[in-house]
Amino acid sequence: MPESATARVIEVPAPEPDLTPHEIIARARALIPQIRDQQDEAEKLGHHTAALDREFVGAGFYRMLQPRRFGGYEFDMPTFWKAMIAVSSGDPGTGWGLTLGTHHALVVGAYFPPDGQREIFGPAGEFRCPARAAPMGTAEPADGGYVVSGSWDYCSGIAHATHFMGNALVPARDGQDAPTNIVTVMPRDQVTVLDDWGDGVTLGMNSSGSNGARVEGVFVPARCTALSNWTRMTEPAPGMAWHGNPLYCGRIYAVYHAGLVIPVIGAAALGADG
Repeated sequence: MPESATARVIEVPAPEPDLTPHEIIARARALIPQIRDQQDEAEKLGHHTAALDREFVGAGFYRMLQPRRFGGYEFDMPTFWKAMIAVSSGDPGTGWGLTLGTHHALVVGAYFPPDGQREIFGPAGEFRCPARAAPMGTAEPADGGYVVSGSWDYCSGIAHATHFMGNALVPARDGQDAPTNIVTVMPRDQVTVLDDWGDGVTLGMNSSGSNGARVEGVFVPARCTALSNWTRMTEPAPGMAWHGNPLYCGRIYAVYHAGLVIPVIGAAALGADG
């Protein structure tokens, strides 16, 4: 049976299968006072508090754009944006870290192979993942994958992540004019988070969790990598057919740009509220 014919198979049940867009937006709005209460502490820490992140996990925010097959809700983009605007109106830095730690589930669902998605989303569907698109790492081919090393800056959302996504260059081989840029995903416990964010290190957004990250000689299976050629594709990404949802068509740059604007809108709302 082709993969597309099994698109609605549920391998990892979502915690709340009947959760609605209306309810998850309401949850985000209800958390605004709690988000504001932790704002000063988050600025000092460099990221939102662990207690607040437990609220985010329990509310289902990290699963909003995750494939239903792997424990997500597959809510549409307007639902996601409305929830993230609400969080950002509580604290724009917190909203930034949450938004950028959440929407990379789209990338995995769109471009990574099925066996890679199974490994990345895991048996419980726990996935919280910042990404850095600049190819600041190297990926040396090894048996079944790559050995990755590098340092990436501005990894927003990494404080509460389960995974890290970083672009790396595979050295050019015979007949190639340039290195190949690939996206690698690895468990967060294989990554060193640098102490370079928060407590006034930057002029603003100290609570966004935008620390640098370093990786040294981590093996990443080929199934947990994808080519970084998303601006050159003329056909939908393979995830659209496999998951049976155009949410995973792979046109992610508009989504990324919106993700950077959402906290700004939230900041405007916060200012309007006084």
